[in-house]
Amino acid sequence: MRICFICNEYPPAPHGGVGTFVQGLARRLARLGHDVAVVGWSAGGDLPEHACEDGVEVWRLKPPRYPALTLRLGRYEITPALLAERVLLSRRAATIARDFGAQIVESYDWSGPLWRAPMRPLVVRMHGAHTAHEFYEGRRASRLLRFFERRNVAMADALAAVSRSIGEITLRALGLNGTPFRVIYNGVDTELFRPAPVERDPWEVLYVGSVTRRKGVPDLLAAFALVAREAPQAHLTIVGRLPAPANGANPVESWLRGLPESVRSRVVFTGPKPHAELPAYYSRAAVAVFPSRAEAFGLTCAEAMACGAAIVMTSLGSGPELVEDGSSGLLADPRKPEQLAGAILRLLGDPALRKQCSEAARRRVLEKFDAALLTQENLRFYRAVLEAHRGG
Repeated sequence: MRICFICNEYPPAPHGGVGTFVQGLARRLARLGHDVAVVGWSAGGDLPEHACEDGVEVWRLKPPRYPALTLRLGRYEITPALLAERVLLSRRAATIARDFGAQIVESYDWSGPLWRAPMRPLVVRMHGAHTAHEFYEGRRASRLLRFFERRNVAMADALAAVSRSIGEITLRALGLNGTPFRVIYNGVDTELFRPAPVERDPWEVLYVGSVTRRKGVPDLLAAFALVAREAPQAHLTIVGRLPAPANGANPVESWLRGLPESVRSRVVFTGPKPHAELPAYYSRAAVAVFPSRAEAFGLTCAEAMACGAAIVMTSLGSGPELVEDGSSGLLADPRKPEQLAGAILRLLGDPALRKQCSEAARRRVLEKFDAALLTQENLRFYRAVLEAHRGG
């Protein structure tokens, strides 16, 4: 099969979950003998416009430069530069997909990167875009981004979502309720993410991910203050990129300011770590906590589960799709620090429960979230899209 992905954050460009997902799936498909291309805007640097990387043909296009103007398009305000980027990317992607002989083109929902569909069946995968997150958190989305995102989702020949939760929220937020979609979870490399030969620290609480309010880090810090009262040996490790200062203020400092010094001294921020080093962190901690307020899938949680960590996962969003409460981990509402703290303390205080959850978590990932299995599920989905397109 010949597949072309649209991705403006393909690594090593600055990227989030979309870039990580596309690179992982593209490389796995290439290793299976499929022809795979990726097209997107370049983030700059010395990388060539076209290269073959791990069997994947990658086109990094130079973005256009336009003056910062704003025009009215009906009830929307459109910045020509943003519209031009989408128009030009659509044209270049359609040309590359045609010359590459792509049978399927896949894009994503975040910010609606395409203006028009290529002359190939188009799959749009819902990862949790701006409109969905703002809707979920009760805020008004940018009208411009909502316009672009709705347009992309509406013009797809088929939709996939990384969880049932985010698919339903996205369609509701975009006013497209009832549109059918396929749930295909993100996959975990279970050869890389497996229990490492390190000794567990029975009092380490671990968080891995973006250090942001949306991911629940302030909620975790508030809960850890309660944990520290009951378990003075407990300590918290936070692995992830720290947020940039806003208006001269460091948000992490403001989150820590309300905690007693005795608690602050037991919190360590390591900064981001290479992907290959994370299994050792997951395998060492007694409890791994993922307290997100808006989680489209929760790949770091699934990776921790694959390493046999005892998990406390958010009960919001996709949390219940990953973790079976009381079996492969515990669920807790991050908006309630006492509930989050209670789940952490329960696991810290019960080695037998930790062992049970650890073993069940690894089994669940192997059965439901293994990357090799989900690559085959993606291929079945692509084939079904092609068959429906030919039948139409």
